Amino acid sequence: YGSDYGYQDMTKRSNAENRQYLYRQLESECRTFTISETNAGTVTTSGGNVFSAGFEVDLTGYDLSSDEKLEVYFTFRHDNPQFFWLSNTVVYSSGKIVVLTYDDYKTGTVRKAALDEIVSTVDTIYRPRLTLSDSLYKKTLTIHDTLIQEIDYSYDTSISISHSIAGALTSQKSAVCEGYAKVMQMIMNSCGIENIYITGYANGGHAWNLVRMSDGQYYWLDATWDDQTSAIFQHR
Repeated sequence: YGSDYGYQDMTKRSNAENRQYLYRQLESECRTFTISETNAGTVTTSGGNVFSAGFEVDLTGYDLSSDEKLEVYFTFRHDNPQFFWLSNTVVYSSGKIVVLTYDDYKTGTVRKAALDEIVSTVDTIYRPRLTLSDSLYKKTLTIHDTLIQEIDYSYDTSISISHSIAGALTSQKSAVCEGYAKVMQMIMNSCGIENIYITGYANGGHAWNLVRMSDGQYYWLDATWDDQTSAIFQHR
């Protein structure tokens, strides 16, 4: 369900080996934390803020600057929408990085229940509408249309799960642009459709997708803005 676009891109950047080491550690630990029913711990920052912490990665012997740690973390997060509990905040020091979970998923049984619901939604709502013989375009269109039919846009951006696949693939059935784009990304990944999760600005902070079709060309796709009341606007 994830991709390695950001991981491969690190070979073009400074300190590539150390960046990729941190990325691999994040991937391994996130897989374990996602399927376990282990409760999160807590971490308190120097400023007194308390966060729910899933795990930490020891970076002793791996020289990474603060900017490099942040770039690796968010690159990893952008590549891997399946880790729905990953916070958009991260805590780090010179020798380690502490990976946080949204408070909604600090309890292991709650996280496991959400994972089960996400898997069930994908298997019962999305996959039955896709077939192996479908073209890349038809698969992408089917995922897109199913998503905007199934969920509504969340105007309350303070709801943490609206920023992940969980908002769209659990009973909440609503998400902000990040959630829309990550569902598109995750299911396209599982169908072998080459795509990249994009963040930037469009009337404010925004997220969407870049998708490669069978003609070898890349196309922009914005499921959030396509989720219009009138179907006539959904494919323009």
